[in-house]
Amino acid sequence: MTIGKEERFLEFTSMEPGQPMTGRCCACRRVFRIEPKGMEKADDMVLRMRAEFALHDCNEDTTEPQGEKIAG
Repeated sequence: MTIGKEERFLEFTSMEPGQPMTGRCCACRRVFRIEPKGMEKADDMVLRMRAEFALHDCNEDTTEPQGEKIAG
């Protein structure tokens, strides 16, 4: 996706097996975090994170992580 003259992409920052997957938008630096569901494959988690990334708007408030909410 392109924002003005800058192209945005999803940078994965953590992909440890069995752990939440994290990434961020290179343009707005928004953080995305996806929790694994049961024995879900990493490829399926990547698809879910890419879907969340595609839906976000770089002009929105970036102080809160996107993706699934974390209990606690």
